[in-house]
Amino acid sequence: MNQSNSIQLLHEIIIKIFQLKTLFMDKGDQLVTPFGLTSTQWQILGAISMSNKPITVPQIAGFMGLTRQGVQKQINYLIAEKLCRPHMNPKNLRSPQYALTDKGNNVFAQIMSISDVWIAGLGENIKFEDLFTTLRVLTTLSDRLPTSSLGEDDE
Repeated sequence: MNQSNSIQLLHEIIIKIFQLKTLFMDKGDQLVTPFGLTSTQWQILGAISMSNKPITVPQIAGFMGLTRQGVQKQINYLIAEKLCRPHMNPKNLRSPQYALTDKGNNVFAQIMSISDVWIAGLGENIKFEDLFTTLRVLTTLSDRLPTSSLGEDDE
């Protein structure tokens, strides 16, 4: 396979990722609507849950690929719904850390239980090796994006 074919295939993969993001966000909205949440709020709950310790808005934004302002707006909603709470950040008093409340942990666990069923259906008849390869390629692309160049003219 020559480089031109690889470039074309990567273009198609990127377009498919854009399409999938929209589809995943729409399906995620449907999944979490009964909890009064959006996909973005679910993402933020997930980032907090996965961190296993209080986490700041900039950390959540970086981890989830969201803007700080967008995350802060959603954090404010999650606090109002008593799904997360702020903690003092000893390293930066102006940037609190956030953790899930008991209610937030409970809601997140319920959502994940429902999403496990949905995801099991999505993954049906897809080989583990194919899923692993997909994750490896997407991780490689993700790791390269912050350092990739747009071409010679961007210097």
